[in-house]
Amino acid sequence: TGSSGQLNPRERDEHIIALSTEKKSKRDSRATKKRHQYLTEETILVYPFEAKPTELDSVAEKLIEASGRLKKTDTTTMFEKRCNKIGREDVVAVPIGKTHMVTVRGEDYERLEPYEFLNDSLIDFWMKWISRKEDPKTTDIHIFTTQFFTRLEDDGPESVSSWTKKKGIDIFTKKFIFIPVNKDIHWSLVVIVNPGKLMNMYEMDNFDEEEDEAKMDVPFILLLDSLRAHKKKYLKRHLYGWLNFEAKRLNKFPKLLKWKDPFNNKYMPLSTPKAPMQDNSWDCGVFVCRYAYGILCMRDKPFAADASFLDIPKRNRIV
Repeated sequence: TGSSGQLNPRERDEHIIALSTEKKSKRDSRATKKRHQYLTEETILVYPFEAKPTELDSVAEKLIEASGRLKKTDTTTMFEKRCNKIGREDVVAVPIGKTHMVTVRGEDYERLEPYEFLNDSLIDFWMKWISRKEDPKTTDIHIFTTQFFTRLEDDGPESVSSWTKKKGIDIFTKKFIFIPVNKDIHWSLVVIVNPGKLMNMYEMDNFDEEEDEAKMDVPFILLLDSLRAHKKKYLKRHLYGWLNFEAKRLNKFPKLLKWKDPFNNKYMPLSTPKAPMQDNSWDCGVFVCRYAYGILCMRDKPFAADASFLDIPKRNRIV
């Protein structure tokens, strides 16, 4: 699982260069024969797809990872109740409609070989798979695709407003917002926690007892980066800009909007919790997938103002 220690910028750069050299050496020594017979442009899978819920769950139980249910409440009962109610089993097991379809081709499948980087299609597929039983109307999470942050940093908050507006998604009702980040040939994961609880941070000055404060849900941002390679200041600038844009668009926190930017470093800090780190140069995408899965598995745990959960105990580590 690697080390969770913090590297200074120079050590980090030297470490990345060393790992890149290791990757090339590993790849050069690998047998050139592929372990599959798919053509590069051949379509292997388009997800979500229609399937009987019982059949999909049966297949999922044989998976090594992400085979179990991610919530204390068994969300499969939602589909079972639908089947029983209408007396048929051919109900789609995942919502099909206005949703992003992920296509996995032969060239994507090749990325599952040793010493290869996961790409956007594979990470998007994983995120959809682990959230497949979420009810879009009631879920307290939202997962953006891998293209979201790239569009945000290139063209600004207005360019991604349609991603939530067209689907009627209010991000301020969510407990977790997952944003995969790809920058400088490296993946990391941003998780925005409790964005709708911003008012609690502004009201904290009225609390005299730390015990009362600890009971409050507060907003913050998690950055899970298995190489500590992405700059927090850069990420925060774009994330705060987007959150403030959405707050104004939806007229949220009217008392706070008299200030220019209610979402800022003071009232929504970015934290980098202790988490396993990669010890090679190619597993960053895998770590992003496992970080997301780990956070979902912890969704029923308290996320309080003291943020003591950030130092994840070994038995509960994400990877």
